[in-house]
Amino acid sequence: MFGRDRNDWNAFASNLSNSTNGYAVLSIDLRGHGESINQNGKSISAQSFTSPDFNKMVLDVKAAKHFLVAQKNISPNNIAIVGASVGANVGLKYAASDPSIKAVVLLSPGLNYEGIATSTAVKEYTNPIYIAAAGKDPIAGSDPQALCSMINCGNHLKIYQDSSSHGTNMFLDKSLNPPLNKLVISWLGTTFGK
Repeated sequence: MFGRDRNDWNAFASNLSNSTNGYAVLSIDLRGHGESINQNGKSISAQSFTSPDFNKMVLDVKAAKHFLVAQKNISPNNIAIVGASVGANVGLKYAASDPSIKAVVLLSPGLNYEGIATSTAVKEYTNPIYIAAAGKDPIAGSDPQALCSMINCGNHLKIYQDSSSHGTNMFLDKSLNPPLNKLVISWLGTTFGK
């Protein structure tokens, strides 16, 4: 999410990698976030990014995918991207350019976060997409439902009607039923046939 770092994913990544399905997990800091604020001896902050800077984050996802597939026992055609908020938009935009990405999970995606538009990408990406959001999310609003309607994702949309949590904060929201991490892990297991 904007202004956050890969540590927001720690609990979910641990649950996913410890599940019985044998997932390998890689969490990254997009440029201008977390440990990626120092690049080539310069400090960069997403706070000062322009729309083109945010759109270059797609290259970070591409680099992460190339790193991941270079690892031992990783199937290059069995990769899912899970992103939250602006990271959801970045992940979807990258997946639309890489047909080897088997599935995408979007938490609180937007139609346009920081200039990263998703209307075209959601139509171009032809593999399974799962969208989860809070019904009272003050940031995403109704964008998740609008994206879902563009592709008729049907039961691949979960709106937690009474929650106002956004992005990875949904993992911390104890009122969500079923808990988001269990919902996403179950959907990935079904999608990957595990």
